[in-house]
Amino acid sequence: MKNTLWVLLFALVGFYSSPTQAGPSVSIAFGWPMVVSGGDWDSCSGSARLGLGYSWNVAENWKVGIAGGIKMPFNDPHFVPRIGINAGYKLTDRFALGVGLLYEFIPAYGGGEIKHFVGFGLSPTILTKSGVGFSLVTGPGMVMDSSGSPQTGTWVIQPQITLPF
Repeated sequence: MKNTLWVLLFALVGFYSSPTQAGPSVSIAFGWPMVVSGGDWDSCSGSARLGLGYSWNVAENWKVGIAGGIKMPFNDPHFVPRIGINAGYKLTDRFALGVGLLYEFIPAYGGGEIKHFVGFGLSPTILTKSGVGFSLVTGPGMVMDSSGSPQTGTWVIQPQITLPF
């Protein structure tokens, strides 16, 4: 199954347009958060993330965008809706740097309580000739209870591939 997924991803890479064009994109990522609890760092289950986005050119080498999608934790599979905004600057034809702000609504699965997540990310990105981006998104985040009170601080490490179309 894993090999089939990689073959599909690399087959799709050849069908995408130039990175200079604004427009829609799809992203696939895997994230591994580190949790800050009582001053100690601990890791928790990773997750798969699928996103659909749209970006606009706003100035030479600058883009802004919006993306929505889902996250699915590996240890307890369920959908977590997410939405984010981002901005990026293309330093060279093959390298860009982006920042983003993310919000997740964490439903009350299994009788738990509704929670919210807000995160900030920085993403150095390597661009291919066809416009595909390979990023390593990293940054802090905060899980909050239903009233908005902070509960858990996190830091995520998230490799990501973005395919424009």
